[in-house]
Amino acid sequence: MVTEVAHLRVVPGQEGDFESAFERFQAFLAPAAGFHGAELQRSIERPDEYWLFVHWDRVESHTVDFKQAGGFARWDQLVGPYLVAPAEAVHAELRAEVRPGI
Repeated sequence: MVTEVAHLRVVPGQEGDFESAFERFQAFLAPAAGFHGAELQRSIERPDEYWLFVHWDRVESHTVDFKQAGGFARWDQLVGPYLVAPAEAVHAELRAEVRPGI
């Protein structure tokens, strides 16, 4: 499994509209092939910045399958208007995990 990690910068003052748009986008993300879940986190220190973590079977689930299914177009349509710039995204694989009591 891989995690897409995206840094999102939202137009200041439009954070609520962005979050509403992301809620609508979830309907296109949830049924995507190879999708395993996602978290959207908002920065406390910089409230116009968000981090999106999306868990996929493999990189191609995101870059090929999701794109071919129209997912990127829906993202641009619903969420794109609230972003200062396109999201900066990378893909990562878990190498270590630390939890309390381990």
